[in-house]
Amino acid sequence: MFATGSGRCTNRECLEAKNREFIERKSGELLAQNPKFILCKDRYGCNDHDKAIEHMTENGVECKAFEYGQVQEMPAIPAEPCPADYAADADYTAAMQIYEQQKKAAEEKTAVLPAKHDAGAIRIFVKTSRDDARLVYVNQAAKGRESTGELITRLEEKKIRNTELAHEKTVEAVRQIVRDEEIAPTPFTQLEDNILYYIMLGSLRRDHLAAVGFPKAYYLTSEQKIAVVNALTDEQRDLITRDFLVKSLTSNIGFDKTGRQLLMEFATLRHKEKYEITKAQFDEEYTKRNDRLDERIAVAEAQEKAKTKAAKKEGKTGKNSKKTTEKAA
Repeated sequence: MFATGSGRCTNRECLEAKNREFIERKSGELLAQNPKFILCKDRYGCNDHDKAIEHMTENGVECKAFEYGQVQEMPAIPAEPCPADYAADADYTAAMQIYEQQKKAAEEKTAVLPAKHDAGAIRIFVKTSRDDARLVYVNQAAKGRESTGELITRLEEKKIRNTELAHEKTVEAVRQIVRDEEIAPTPFTQLEDNILYYIMLGSLRRDHLAAVGFPKAYYLTSEQKIAVVNALTDEQRDLITRDFLVKSLTSNIGFDKTGRQLLMEFATLRHKEKYEITKAQFDEEYTKRNDRLDERIAVAEAQEKAKTKAAKKEGKTGKNSKKTTEKAA
């Protein structure tokens, strides 16, 4: 793991993986001390050890985010003085006395924290750092202590949410698989046909809902769509497909020149009379506009022609005057 004599890891990925494993193991040991302990993190943290938190939460560990300054550190146990750091025995003795006093005070403060946690005055959490995990606490607003029944209810709710998350994550992963993986060229199945019509039912016009068995509905719910799909007639298939086609043809999203031409052809097929009246109306209107533009173009061309002719005539007159002057001289 370490280069010879360097004392440093030569494989960064290996070091990060081992460090994450240590943080997760240490966090798990601290969380196991009390079922009410919860993992916590800074709300806007962006540290290497966030990967450990992310991995733990993905595996069902509850984690709460706090604003900066909300979390309080546990009383720190001071480091014991080392005799080698003191020139005189008296100085070392004095340092040891201070150490013992500070250690006793920190231990006394630490000892009362579990009782405060049980009483609801504080809430103890497990917080990670770059290379460790430790207990911290947050002062609670005045409210009653969480009973065992309340704890169990909260944990049961978490279980339900975890089951929902498992389904949501599965759906997202499967969506990616379906999107990316190639499908073998096999015959279209009944399931695929049902899925297709379920999707196209989202484009069914409201005045056609009665034709699929729901005359009083404003829209079809998922359950109603499934009921329609499971009992489709040939007439309903045509109706659903055509409504889907109409919605697609009349959408502005991704509609190119070819799509517009297909819309014209569909209108000619299904609404020939209205299509011809509409087309004739706009053809006439814009033909008249073009006629007026042609008139303006003709006037502009005539004016330009006249201007060019006048310029040429003026040029010839100037040359003749110059020759007459030269002869007189």
